[in-house]
Amino acid sequence: MKKTVLHLILFCLVSAIAYPQSGTGPNSDLKSQVLPGDPEYFLGYKPAPFKINYQKRPASDMRYKSAAALPAMLDLRLEERVTGAKNQGEGNYGGNCTAFSSIGSIESRWLSMGFPEVDLSEQNLAACYGFDEENWGYGQGANQFVNSAYLTRLNGPVLEEDDPYNVDIHPCKDDLEPAALIPDSRWLPVRDFELLKHTVYYYGAVYVGIHWDVSGGSFNASDNTYNYAGNNAANHAVLVCGWDDAKTTAGGTGAWIVKNSWGTGWGDNGFFYISYQDSQFAGDEMAYFPVRWENNDVDTIFMHDELGFTGTIPAPNTSQFFELAKFNVLSSHLVTHVGVAVPEPETVLDFNVYDDFDGENLSNLIGSRSGIYVEIPGIYTFALPVKVEDDFYVEVKREVGNNEVNYPVESVDPGFSDPIYNPDANWFKREEAGAWRSTFFEATGGGFNLTVRAYAKKTDGPRALFTANKTQACISSEVVYTYLENNEATSFSWDFGEGSDIATADTKGPHTVKYTTQGTKTVTLIVNGPGGADTTIRHDIVDVGVAIRVNILSSKIAFPFGESAEITAYGADNYAWTPSNILDQSSGQTVIVTPPDIGTYALIVSGTQGLCAGTDTIIVNSTFKPTNDDMCDALLIGPGGTAGIFSTEFASAQEDEPAPDEGQGGGDCLKPMTWCYEDGVQVNNSLWFYFYGPETGLASIRTTGIDGMDNQIAVYRADNCINIIKDSLKAANDDYNETVPEGLSGTIDGLEVIPGEKYYLQIDGSFGGAKGSFELSLYGYFTGEEEIESYGKGDAALNVYPNPGTDVFNIHLKDAGSSDIEILLYNLNGQLIMHKKFQGIRGEILTRLDISNQPGGIYHLRVMDGNRIMDRKLVKR
Repeated sequence: MKKTVLHLILFCLVSAIAYPQSGTGPNSDLKSQVLPGDPEYFLGYKPAPFKINYQKRPASDMRYKSAAALPAMLDLRLEERVTGAKNQGEGNYGGNCTAFSSIGSIESRWLSMGFPEVDLSEQNLAACYGFDEENWGYGQGANQFVNSAYLTRLNGPVLEEDDPYNVDIHPCKDDLEPAALIPDSRWLPVRDFELLKHTVYYYGAVYVGIHWDVSGGSFNASDNTYNYAGNNAANHAVLVCGWDDAKTTAGGTGAWIVKNSWGTGWGDNGFFYISYQDSQFAGDEMAYFPVRWENNDVDTIFMHDELGFTGTIPAPNTSQFFELAKFNVLSSHLVTHVGVAVPEPETVLDFNVYDDFDGENLSNLIGSRSGIYVEIPGIYTFALPVKVEDDFYVEVKREVGNNEVNYPVESVDPGFSDPIYNPDANWFKREEAGAWRSTFFEATGGGFNLTVRAYAKKTDGPRALFTANKTQACISSEVVYTYLENNEATSFSWDFGEGSDIATADTKGPHTVKYTTQGTKTVTLIVNGPGGADTTIRHDIVDVGVAIRVNILSSKIAFPFGESAEITAYGADNYAWTPSNILDQSSGQTVIVTPPDIGTYALIVSGTQGLCAGTDTIIVNSTFKPTNDDMCDALLIGPGGTAGIFSTEFASAQEDEPAPDEGQGGGDCLKPMTWCYEDGVQVNNSLWFYFYGPETGLASIRTTGIDGMDNQIAVYRADNCINIIKDSLKAANDDYNETVPEGLSGTIDGLEVIPGEKYYLQIDGSFGGAKGSFELSLYGYFTGEEEIESYGKGDAALNVYPNPGTDVFNIHLKDAGSSDIEILLYNLNGQLIMHKKFQGIRGEILTRLDISNQPGGIYHLRVMDGNRIMDRKLVKR
């Protein structure tokens, strides 16, 4: 059974869960012949059942240095920064190319960091993924997310000598001590070749997905070059170890230097060259693992997501999202780092650690970090030391540029993942002022786990933890290193790395330094205190270059005239904004924009950092509010069908608007005719209408979303807008139940109303204020196809035929329970056009309705026998 807190005692690193591997049959998709007559070589890349949004932009727009600053050729073999080629084997279980590429990337990264060469175990990685055994077992294929899950939960990598590669015998050995720890992973934007070159140059070899042409026509064995020009997706993973701009291939000039996993007898001692023009190279995945911790850096990892993140859930119409995870500790520990998965580029993270949570409010803040700008997707850790004695809570706020946050979760995906949910461990909300909601759905037993983690060590000594205020810096700009207070430290020894104007320091700091040379910088801190000493080496903590990228998370923003918006830029030290007449200030990282009139404005920010400068632009659209945005501006609609198409895009919520009680939650949203309070938001962008009760005494309301728009509706009885209060609510509904026909966003059918009385209709976006357009229809009768009986159950007592018909319709009523029977017929406008009465009849009647004098269309038939009220739709051709 999964444990909420996973303790990893690192002198004998033991996982809280073992994943025994039993043999499964071969996967025919994973093996292929390279060339006719050659031995079989296995592939093994299998895409995850989800995609992440890389938000691809031109490579020249990246903050990193362009490829022009890099050499025309780089071969990590010549620099002894990559290990030799290995062989993933054949047979039924040889589909482990992603394990070889991931392990190869780690080995190269460690060599690039200055560690001695080490042979790590692909076997342990491939055998201990922990995902669905039948589909994702040993040798059945994997991807960067599956590999990252094993590594970042600190199960490995282990040494090859401890778990040698053997395709025939492959149980998961989960009791082995890792060679070191891999808490982070990075997932590069696909086909971003400039960024790929930069990463290989500074960080080492990179795992890359390719399509291997099984026909053999794309590989030239005479010069070991490869160029695939087709459209088939990736099926193999390899390791990019350099490039040669002058290398000639069938595709043209320029090639990547690549390590394969088919042994040294294949290709150029196990390597080959993929053309720059290859159509599918790096089209699915690119990954590397930049951070290394030693085994004694932490002894406990707190987590709920054993499989990492297995997909994302969209939170529409918001650029912020809040997550909360509870962890239990049995004795005093020093939390050194917090972490989370980041599936979207250009995300800003805030972390807060609290001591207490009562189910509604967090209290006793014990640590925080804010404004962490993350440019590339991946799994991240950040130093944040706090002392914990018992339960503690880690809150994460994530902010993105677009108006939809895709937050990472671990959830059930049949055939892929099957985690266990903890009912009292994870919460989420969409707004800072909103209410926390559990990720466990008690009514269904379903839910999801968040990817929030914390890393700790049981120690009284100080830890050498520090931050830099930048991850990318311009030459000669200021970089500030700050020691993070924890336990008691009495002495400090800093080394700020190559090219620093201040080489070393022996005080706590903060220390401000400038670099005069380009490249990534490695900084070392040694601390001593009564409880002991500690050393931290942060490899490549800052990337120093000759250009910066100033970035606003959003490229455009729109809101109603009269409102304001806060806009923040990143990437510089100093900022200047224009035009200043629409801003609260013309300088600073964050400004508030208030357009003076309806229209479109181009807001430009110019940023500087040292000798570098950059700009970015955001388009601000100030637009009209909907005319019926407020209760007292409600729009009159009448029965008869479609009232029109409306949009909540720029609607708002008044302070005194009625809204569902805050105490209502997800369970109520599943019930028919319920005003739904969800995701910590009551109402967000309501539109208002009013109508008068039709003569039928019925009102049916239907909304149909356009392009996926979703909404909920509520009806109030009031003579004027001043009298609209929550207590006057007559009916409400969302679409979280089977009573709503497919395709509708929200509906209320057959609401009993008083003819001639005034009713107000409120339409608000679902899930905390979805924005978009919808079609609204109002009818004076029940719109369902099936008969509705107000009393009693059983077989249909009322039959109308033919229906649809022309002029004459037969009415067959069975089991009449009263001597007084009435038949009423209404048109679409709710006007009564026919009324028949029968007296002294019991049991069964058969009569006719002649409506030859009425135009073709839809009518509402109502039959009442004293015990029942029966409604049917009648269609005249």
